[in-house]
Amino acid sequence: MLKNPVQEVDGQVEFEDTPNKPMLTALLILGCIYYYTLAVKHEEFFLAGHCWSVNHVNDLIHTAKWMELGNLFGYANLSSFNMFHMGLSLYFFWVFGSHLEGRLGSGRYLLLLILGMTMPWLVLQWDAQPIPTTTFFGGAFLCFCMIGGYLVVPPVPLKKFGSGNYTQKHVVRKKEHKHDMRAKWIANPWMFIGTFAAAQLLFHFWVTMGVRNPLTPTTYLLEPLGNEFDTFRLLPSIVALGCGYMVSQMAVNSATKIYNEGPMVVSAIKRYRELLELDVKHDDALKGTARTLGLPYEKVRDMIKRNKGKMRIK
Repeated sequence: MLKNPVQEVDGQVEFEDTPNKPMLTALLILGCIYYYTLAVKHEEFFLAGHCWSVNHVNDLIHTAKWMELGNLFGYANLSSFNMFHMGLSLYFFWVFGSHLEGRLGSGRYLLLLILGMTMPWLVLQWDAQPIPTTTFFGGAFLCFCMIGGYLVVPPVPLKKFGSGNYTQKHVVRKKEHKHDMRAKWIANPWMFIGTFAAAQLLFHFWVTMGVRNPLTPTTYLLEPLGNEFDTFRLLPSIVALGCGYMVSQMAVNSATKIYNEGPMVVSAIKRYRELLELDVKHDDALKGTARTLGLPYEKVRDMIKRNKGKMRIK
């Protein structure tokens, strides 16, 4: 079972999702679909002309085509070579991305995406010098960055809460439970990471070598694109993993500093958020928190201000 390396801070620390919808993850998914519609029926030509290769990037730099170089990051991260590749990319983006966006919040998640969509490709530009004509594409590096964050803030195993359905004490009306498409993997997050790794190996060999039919070795079950294309490179993947881990670890460290301020601050922030989720206005939530804890209004306001925007501790 994955374990959060900073879950133990004077006891167990559990983070909860922010109330915002995973809009950034939804934009990634829409972008992936959009780029596939551009490439459909002429994938090889589209990928060779729009995705990442050492020679292509060098040409853009030498001709100072900075706008095209910026667009290249989007094409390289979100392009697919067939509908199956696109479908699995969408699913991995949703499972890893929506979880991280809920835990980290939109601002920190955006930073993670920016690093995941740029740093691995910059490393690839150096790492792929021996194969300057090979075109790299796909969301593998971005998913590795998400997994780096996922290792720091993995989902809480369902078995810790029985079926996984529980209601917080401040919820007035019981909400209808909606099935979570990630639920079967939450019981064992390593299973899902293993599935992702297996899928990336499949795409790597599919694109570069193809999969031959064992009954008729001269034909392919899965036709390759050729040795001029690839979806995976080890060193950029490690860099992407490190970027995601770093962003999430920094967010967790910042959030858990609250325990250095004492249990009263923890109780104040928890009560304040409970009131906000009941549609109480900001100022009224501060006053209600102050009355509940018997603290001056100004002191509660300062507590909330110091910890505004940090990850939410349940």
